[in-house]
Amino acid sequence: MEIYTQIQSKGLVTIPAKIRRNLDIQPSDLVKISERDGRIILEPVRVLSYPTRKYTAAEVNEFLSLDKDEA
Repeated sequence: MEIYTQIQSKGLVTIPAKIRRNLDIQPSDLVKISERDGRIILEPVRVLSYPTRKYTAAEVNEFLSLDKDEA
């Protein structure tokens, strides 16, 4: 699907409603913008609806060590 839109002031771009519906993009959703081979790529980002935990480097190393011992 190709739809043309105009860049607004401050670089704002409107994503047409048909595309937003097809991709289930809602107001305040996050998107990832990247540039590749002269193209702008805009991708929806899905966020987990529950809290997650980040592990420290020491914890990761401990997990890897335990896995190595069990293997």
